[in-house]
Amino acid sequence: MQASAIVRAWRVFGRTFRLAYDHLGLTIGISFLWFVFVAAPLFVAYVTFSLTRLLGVWPIAFLVAVFTGAVAGAAVFALTFRLQKGEPVEIGDFFREARAYLRPATAIALVDLIITLILFLDLWVVWTAPNPTIRFFAWIWVYLGFIWALMLPLHLLLVVRQHDPRVWTVLRTSALIVAGNPVLSLLVLLEALLILFLNTLLAAGLILLLAGLMGLLYNLYLSEVVQAAKQRTSKDGSEPEGLVAGGRPARPEDEREGDRGDDGKPEPELNPEDEKSGA
Repeated sequence: MQASAIVRAWRVFGRTFRLAYDHLGLTIGISFLWFVFVAAPLFVAYVTFSLTRLLGVWPIAFLVAVFTGAVAGAAVFALTFRLQKGEPVEIGDFFREARAYLRPATAIALVDLIITLILFLDLWVVWTAPNPTIRFFAWIWVYLGFIWALMLPLHLLLVVRQHDPRVWTVLRTSALIVAGNPVLSLLVLLEALLILFLNTLLAAGLILLLAGLMGLLYNLYLSEVVQAAKQRTSKDGSEPEGLVAGGRPARPEDEREGDRGDDGKPEPELNPEDEKSGA
């Protein structure tokens, strides 16, 4: 199972860069727009702070950047998934996708921010406790933080690719996917960190490549999970349901064409419960 996960992770990594190369102009454009959405509140805060010296503008700016980045991130996942399926994409579609996913992306970003802060604060309190017995339990929070780090990148992706983008459904599905595919999830997270590191070395990469590469990487990862579930359900004859691999149609023509995979054929639905038996 672990060897299979390594092969699948390597396939995802290779296809990410191949698709990015094939659609280099769109990858750069999508990444740049995401960067603008994130950087704009920070730039406004910088100008305001330079004029007023009010430190309070920075927390507000970071909070706004989290939400604008989440909305833009949903647009990135939507457009890179369309690139994966071979559908036509225009840069102007970025704003239409961002508007379409405004509410669910903002909701999941708020919940993610709250849970992340709770985990961080709990870990800090336990880790700095004077009682060594209490400090010992800090490893529980480290473990929970590790699981949360595996789940977190899936949330905006599931907002795009599920019929039901409600917060509880997204959290539940991401947990089941990670539980069913722990090795693959870890390897893909390491690949994401490698992409982040390489783009940090190339300063322009943070602006022109990072978001597009991340969108392709996690879309391909989720497609691998869907394919594995399809193979399992074809063996036992069950009918998977719940998570739609092809995503929620964003345009009327997508409604007519239905959800399609990389080969142009309709992709199956995936029952999140099936992920419990994955590798």
